Amino acid sequence: FGGWGAYEAPTGPWQDEAHGLAGTGGVAPTLFGLGSLEPASVMKLQLAGAVPGSQTNLVIGLSHLGAPFHGGVMVPKPDVVLFGLPVNAAGKLNLSGALPGGLPSSLPLHFQFWTADVGGPAGFSASNGLVGLTP
Repeated sequence: FGGWGAYEAPTGPWQDEAHGLAGTGGVAPTLFGLGSLEPASVMKLQLAGAVPGSQTNLVIGLSHLGAPFHGGVMVPKPDVVLFGLPVNAAGKLNLSGALPGGLPSSLPLHFQFWTADVGGPAGFSASNGLVGLTP
Protein backbone atom coordinates (compact mmCIF):
# COMPACT_ATOMS: atom_id res chain seq x y z
CA PHE A 1 0.00 0.00 0.00
CA GLY A 2 1.14 3.54 -0.65
CA GLY A 3 -0.22 7.02 -0.11
CA TRP A 4 -2.01 9.18 -2.70
CA GLY A 5 -3.51 12.65 -2.98
CA ALA A 6 -6.70 14.33 -1.85
CA TYR A 7 -9.67 12.70 -0.17
CA GLU A 8 -12.41 11.42 -2.45
CA ALA A 9 -16.09 10.65 -1.92
CA PRO A 10 -16.80 6.99 -1.09
CA THR A 11 -17.85 4.90 -4.08
CA GLY A 12 -18.48 1.30 -5.01
CA PRO A 13 -19.42 -1.72 -2.94
CA TRP A 14 -18.62 -0.34 0.51
CA GLN A 15 -20.75 -0.40 3.66
CA ASP A 16 -20.11 1.31 7.01
CA GLU A 17 -20.21 -1.20 9.89
CA ALA A 18 -20.17 1.52 12.59
CA HIS A 19 -18.54 0.94 16.02
CA GLY A 20 -16.03 3.78 15.93
CA LEU A 21 -14.44 4.55 19.31
CA ALA A 22 -13.81 8.19 20.20
CA GLY A 23 -10.48 9.23 21.62
CA THR A 24 -8.65 12.56 21.77
CA GLY A 25 -11.02 15.31 20.67
CA GLY A 26 -14.11 13.27 21.51
CA VAL A 27 -14.79 12.09 17.95
CA ALA A 28 -14.09 8.65 16.48
CA PRO A 29 -11.76 8.46 13.47
CA THR A 30 -13.55 7.88 10.16
CA LEU A 31 -12.67 5.22 7.58
CA PHE A 32 -13.79 5.33 3.93
CA GLY A 33 -13.18 2.84 1.14
CA LEU A 34 -13.00 3.48 -2.58
CA GLY A 35 -12.73 1.23 -5.58
CA SER A 36 -14.82 -1.40 -7.31
CA LEU A 37 -13.13 -4.39 -5.60
CA GLU A 38 -12.93 -6.11 -8.99
CA PRO A 39 -10.03 -8.63 -9.09
CA ALA A 40 -6.72 -6.88 -9.94
CA SER A 41 -8.28 -3.41 -9.43
CA VAL A 42 -6.95 -0.66 -7.15
CA MET A 43 -8.56 -0.33 -3.73
CA LYS A 44 -8.17 2.76 -1.52
CA LEU A 45 -8.67 3.27 2.20
CA GLN A 46 -8.87 6.74 3.72
CA LEU A 47 -8.61 7.41 7.46
CA ALA A 48 -9.42 10.83 8.93
CA GLY A 49 -9.65 12.11 12.50
CA ALA A 50 -6.93 9.91 14.00
CA VAL A 51 -4.40 11.23 16.52
CA PRO A 52 -2.15 13.60 14.51
CA GLY A 53 1.41 12.35 14.07
CA SER A 54 0.63 8.95 15.60
CA GLN A 55 0.95 5.43 14.30
CA THR A 56 -2.12 3.31 13.70
CA ASN A 57 -2.86 -0.35 13.07
CA LEU A 58 -5.07 -1.65 10.28
CA VAL A 59 -7.07 -4.77 11.12
CA ILE A 60 -8.23 -6.78 8.09
CA GLY A 61 -10.57 -9.75 8.19
CA LEU A 62 -12.59 -12.00 5.92
CA SER A 63 -15.45 -12.08 8.42
CA HIS A 64 -17.21 -9.85 10.95
CA LEU A 65 -16.18 -10.47 14.58
CA GLY A 66 -18.01 -7.74 16.53
CA ALA A 67 -16.27 -8.50 19.85
CA PRO A 68 -15.57 -6.16 22.79
CA PHE A 69 -12.00 -4.80 22.64
CA HIS A 70 -10.27 -1.99 24.62
CA GLY A 71 -13.54 -0.22 25.43
CA GLY A 72 -14.92 -0.52 21.90
CA VAL A 73 -15.81 -3.18 19.34
CA MET A 74 -13.32 -5.06 17.16
CA VAL A 75 -15.34 -5.24 13.95
CA PRO A 76 -13.22 -7.53 11.71
CA LYS A 77 -11.98 -10.94 12.71
CA PRO A 78 -8.25 -10.07 12.79
CA ASP A 79 -6.93 -12.29 10.01
CA VAL A 80 -4.20 -9.75 9.14
CA VAL A 81 -2.95 -6.74 11.12
CA LEU A 82 -0.66 -4.08 9.66
CA PHE A 83 1.12 -2.36 12.55
CA GLY A 84 2.72 1.08 12.82
CA LEU A 85 1.17 2.87 9.85
CA PRO A 86 2.00 6.61 9.95
CA VAL A 87 -0.79 9.15 10.51
CA ASN A 88 0.08 12.62 9.20
CA ALA A 89 -0.04 15.90 11.15
CA ALA A 90 -3.66 16.42 10.04
CA GLY A 91 -4.74 13.05 11.49
CA LYS A 92 -5.11 11.41 8.07
CA LEU A 93 -3.77 8.32 6.36
CA ASN A 94 -4.31 7.26 2.75
CA LEU A 95 -3.56 3.73 1.59
CA SER A 96 -3.96 2.14 -1.81
CA GLY A 97 -3.07 -1.16 -3.36
CA ALA A 98 -3.99 -3.59 -6.09
CA LEU A 99 -6.21 -6.51 -5.19
CA PRO A 100 -5.02 -9.92 -6.36
CA GLY A 101 -6.63 -11.46 -9.42
CA GLY A 102 -8.94 -14.42 -9.03
CA LEU A 103 -10.83 -13.26 -5.95
CA PRO A 104 -14.16 -15.06 -5.58
CA SER A 105 -17.39 -13.16 -6.04
CA SER A 106 -19.16 -11.98 -2.85
CA LEU A 107 -15.96 -12.13 -0.75
CA PRO A 108 -16.33 -9.75 2.22
CA LEU A 109 -13.27 -7.68 3.15
CA HIS A 110 -13.59 -6.06 6.60
CA PHE A 111 -11.34 -3.21 7.77
CA GLN A 112 -10.88 -1.12 10.92
CA PHE A 113 -8.07 1.10 12.29
CA TRP A 114 -7.03 0.98 15.96
CA THR A 115 -4.73 3.67 17.39
CA ALA A 116 -3.08 4.08 20.80
CA ASP A 117 -4.81 7.20 22.12
CA VAL A 118 -4.62 8.56 25.68
CA GLY A 119 -8.04 10.17 25.13
CA GLY A 120 -9.74 6.82 24.50
CA PRO A 121 -11.60 4.89 27.22
CA ALA A 122 -8.91 2.21 27.50
CA GLY A 123 -6.05 4.10 25.85
CA PHE A 124 -7.25 3.46 22.29
CA SER A 125 -9.45 4.99 19.63
CA ALA A 126 -10.87 3.12 16.65
CA SER A 127 -12.34 3.98 13.30
CA ASN A 128 -15.69 2.72 12.16
CA GLY A 129 -15.60 -0.76 10.71
CA LEU A 130 -15.91 -0.95 6.94
CA VAL A 131 -16.79 -3.87 4.68
CA GLY A 132 -16.35 -4.14 0.94
CA LEU A 133 -17.91 -6.97 -1.04
CA THR A 134 -16.23 -8.23 -4.20
CA PRO A 135 -18.57 -8.23 -7.22
